[in-house]
Amino acid sequence: MHERTTRQLPALTQAPPSGFLGRWLEVVWVRLPGLLRRLGSLPALAANDGAGLAAVPLLGALLPPIAFILGLLCGAVRFGTTWSFSESLGVLALFGLVAFFGGAGPGMWLWAGFALGDFFLYRRPDIYLADWNPFESFIRTRGAWLLLYVLLALEVVVFPLTASALRRVTPLPFARPSRAAALAEGGLYAVIGAVLTYCWAQAVPILQRPIFTWRNDTPTTVSMSPLQQHWQWVVLAAVVGALGRTAFETLTWQNQAVQDRARRFAAIIAGADRQRITWTSVPLPARLVAGAVFTTLLLAGMLPGWGDGLLLLLLLVIVYLSRQFLSNLVPGWYNVLNRVPLVLRLLVAAILSRILTPVILTPLWPSSSNTGLWELLDPLLQPLRSGDNFRPILLTTLVGLLIATLLTPPPPQPRAAIAAPPAPSFPGAEVRQ
Repeated sequence: MHERTTRQLPALTQAPPSGFLGRWLEVVWVRLPGLLRRLGSLPALAANDGAGLAAVPLLGALLPPIAFILGLLCGAVRFGTTWSFSESLGVLALFGLVAFFGGAGPGMWLWAGFALGDFFLYRRPDIYLADWNPFESFIRTRGAWLLLYVLLALEVVVFPLTASALRRVTPLPFARPSRAAALAEGGLYAVIGAVLTYCWAQAVPILQRPIFTWRNDTPTTVSMSPLQQHWQWVVLAAVVGALGRTAFETLTWQNQAVQDRARRFAAIIAGADRQRITWTSVPLPARLVAGAVFTTLLLAGMLPGWGDGLLLLLLLVIVYLSRQFLSNLVPGWYNVLNRVPLVLRLLVAAILSRILTPVILTPLWPSSSNTGLWELLDPLLQPLRSGDNFRPILLTTLVGLLIATLLTPPPPQPRAAIAAPPAPSFPGAEVRQ
């Protein structure tokens, strides 16, 4: 093992190029992502996504800081928006274009700039006026902004990284790496990005409601209508960005400088010292509960009250724990599904959710008239059929989440080795040994 590792070191630790531009590219695409490894592998991989843009050194060097400046201006100056980035179709399209062209790396720079500008530099109208409790106002206003930043991170960081990962793990009839494979992967990247952006555009108007409702305000029409009525332009911007990245990577897939930086990044990731306390070292039940809490907060815009939030949290904990328990109990289920490409499983989950949505919503919608069995269940369904909440939509979301959970099981946990029983001791054993 030591001999094989030693033979690999020269290729992995090749010295970075000299010169200001070469050192800056090394910092942006290798060193900074390597530092983020201490937070986990996903932040490091996200910051490195889009490193192929450095095949044109000037583009690779300028796009991340330009993305940061654009995000900072959109957060601080706002360009016509007051409460949320969703008020401007131009800002939304810009975010989608930059993120899917540059990848999750420039998207992370853009997100960081927006969060810093919005949180520290922009003063929303009447933030603390007429509020006798500054602490409560801080939680209700700035706490809701954090949810807004999570929604933005989905579009500019998580979705480009997800599309990049899915295109690389999907089986292709072409050898990797090759120009044909780069072109095919780019097509998958564009399609997946379009689907994810469409889902995001449909969800944001509802999920961002806490920036208003937590302050006892009503969501404004201008914060919801651009995505609800003109979502196709945001999807188009994301697709254009994805196709631009596809064309670029197809032409530069053999760039030696990019490959060298990829090797050095892989060496840093492989040799990074792990912190004493890491996310993966946290017990699995605690991680699953934390995930359920995060999902509940993300869906807070659909919740009519605290009681609904606690019930949703309990259901999510049960779903997440059952997901892992199912894999441990029936490892064959994971083995069978693992043979099906992840993209196809997610597509099946989306189709099933789309089919079941009207089936679930029809008897629950406030204007529906139930007959037969549904009429007998009407007293139980009445809280769901109230016209002043999103409980029916929340229920369909949970059904879709359950379907996706069943079709994407985690790998079974390895069972702890059973310790061998100690050898029996008897008089004189020490002498015989």
